[in-house]
Amino acid sequence: MKNFFFKFKYPFIILAVLIIAVISVIYFYRYQISHSVNNNTEDKMLEILSGEGVMEIANKLQENGFIKSKYSFAYYVLTNNISLKPGIYYLKTSMTIPEIAEPINRGEVK
Repeated sequence: MKNFFFKFKYPFIILAVLIIAVISVIYFYRYQISHSVNNNTEDKMLEILSGEGVMEIANKLQENGFIKSKYSFAYYVLTNNISLKPGIYYLKTSMTIPEIAEPINRGEVK
């Protein structure tokens, strides 16, 4: 029995580390999409130009303080089949990623 444990010791350790890493990534992603940057309720303008890609828009959102991670936003948009429409949007930094993506998907410009 002792030989069996030592023979398979490293694969078990590697598997445990991989499982912990996957759980951590899932937790991080869920945290990113469900929490806002801050509680500021003032509207800020965001302009999306025609032809801009998901990563360009995500980068704008991060630079303007709407989101913490452009990669979480891009992953959310791509996995939920969201179409980002051009226009001028007034968003709050207190909005979560789904709350930001929803009006941009519907094209609700103000």
